[in-house]
Amino acid sequence: MKKSSYSVKGVHAEKDSQKLIEVIAAKVPISKVVIKKVFTAGGAWLKKKGRRELLRVRRADTLLALGDAFEFYYDQDLLEKSAPLDECFVLEDNPRFCVWFKASGVLSQGTKYGDHCSLLRHLEVQTKREIFLIHRLDREVSGLMVFAYTRDAARRLSMLWSQNLVEKRYLALVYGHLKQSEGEITFPLDGKSAKSIYKVRELRADMTTLVEIKIISGRLHQIRRHMQMIGHPVVGDREHTGTDARVIERNKDWRSWPALAAISLSFSDPWGRKESDKRFHYEIDESLYVSFAKK
Repeated sequence: MKKSSYSVKGVHAEKDSQKLIEVIAAKVPISKVVIKKVFTAGGAWLKKKGRRELLRVRRADTLLALGDAFEFYYDQDLLEKSAPLDECFVLEDNPRFCVWFKASGVLSQGTKYGDHCSLLRHLEVQTKREIFLIHRLDREVSGLMVFAYTRDAARRLSMLWSQNLVEKRYLALVYGHLKQSEGEITFPLDGKSAKSIYKVRELRADMTTLVEIKIISGRLHQIRRHMQMIGHPVVGDREHTGTDARVIERNKDWRSWPALAAISLSFSDPWGRKESDKRFHYEIDESLYVSFAKK
């Protein structure tokens, strides 16, 4: 059976003026046509001699200099994947930053194998300029994302996220009916404090609950893990279901990603004076989320 993935790591150029595609073609048994597709998709990396940073390289005919290091990552399945980038749209676009709605199934940023299915790359191609990622959403999660256009904007906005100065609200559909109409979940995650505040929006006839959640901290999969910890895992979440056979069985009736969306972002103007009360607030039409339709 033909191997469907190959990687070349930490290889150094042995002489000057070699085309990168020629060197890679000599190391992996795939056609140059496919190799060029990997370059376009973002699976080729180059570190110039004397530099520390490994950067994506898009041009297959890039010339290597003696001592340059390169890496190449090919996975047939990933290369053939697509993402619903046409379902993403912009809510705010100003000279400093933009706010976008990311659809489920779209990566926030790429991986070492490529970035052609990511919103970050989509914006780079659209704007033909460098874009700075401020925060992330899991591939399966839809919702609001902020990107910066300048290094200064990236620094200022990133500081708000790192200091938990951004109010983030999510909407989730969870299994079961929550007994309390609102409450707090404060279980530590990964040895760090974590706090999620929830409010019931709707108790559904199919024994699910539509719940609005505000997170104070920002731990990995915080909402999904916290809801599972209190016995109400997010519908469609295959990773954080626990061992409840009923939940595992019911998940088969739902699409293959969690019914979770980032519906609102609010933060102070990072360019305003300290005494200013100006805030940026973005909220998406809930009709995009509340259906959480079965597959």
